[in-house]
Amino acid sequence: MEIIYYLDPLAKDINMRQDLKKLFDMVKQTYRAQRGSMVSKSKLSNIKWTPIKCPKQSNGHDCGYYICRYMKEIVTYCEGGTIPIDYFPSCRCQQYSDNQIIEVREDWCFYLISKSL
Repeated sequence: MEIIYYLDPLAKDINMRQDLKKLFDMVKQTYRAQRGSMVSKSKLSNIKWTPIKCPKQSNGHDCGYYICRYMKEIVTYCEGGTIPIDYFPSCRCQQYSDNQIIEVREDWCFYLISKSL
């Protein structure tokens, strides 16, 4: 069985996840077909989708920043290259502060400016 871990800071309804699962199955089957390894439908249905506990956002437009912030925390925490098995269940906060999200926006601005000069 294969496991796909996903982050959902908006806690969307199950129908949205079903659409994403169908899309992922199609992409996975296309990728494997192009690589010469066909995938049976039974193998595609043998995927376990597991949500990762993450901070919930309070609006409908900051999800990208939430994911970037959470991934930055993971990378910073796991500098050795290995994520501890107990890292995800222990979500460190329920929601990011405005300042924490502003910090992500500033990081992106500095990055884009440094690449354009």
